Amino acid sequence: MSSLVLTTLSCGTPLTFTLITMLLYLLELFPHFTYSFQPRKVLLEQLSRVLPSDGDNSSSLPDQLILANTCDRQGAHLAAKLGDSNRRVICTAGPADVRAALTCLVAKIQKFCNTQTMSPPSVRVALIGSDTFINSVLRPYVELFSSKPPDWQGYIKFFIIPIGKICNCAESR
Repeated sequence: MSSLVLTTLSCGTPLTFTLITMLLYLLELFPHFTYSFQPRKVLLEQLSRVLPSDGDNSSSLPDQLILANTCDRQGAHLAAKLGDSNRRVICTAGPADVRAALTCLVAKIQKFCNTQTMSPPSVRVALIGSDTFINSVLRPYVELFSSKPPDWQGYIKFFIIPIGKICNCAESR
């Protein structure tokens, strides 16, 4: 097993100790800012309402679904308004939430395929967020669908509703 040689700062303190100390200090300053690899409990409850499992007619798929990035103030406001109008809105607050939502949707499609003889209808998924949010959806989508047959790509259709900071590549040229 190889060991990692740590660089030291000018005062002689090991770099890792200094970084850990700084991270702990930042977490004390901003306790609400935690990066989690687990989806939030609120999201799991929301998924059970929006995409009910076993007991509630598990073979039915929603025709439309909205994934909103609630880390963005505009996304949170729009998600609240759409939720008030009885839309199927899933409010995500990070990559773990996005992954959980997509995994739940793919499991629902898989269950439909296992119980029905016909192909599932396309689920239209609206994505409300910035470029960063869209990218956080893309990675788990590719990971989940890489092991599925090519016709599965047609089971989900994405509609992007850009809000927040949008990268404009034409401006950078």
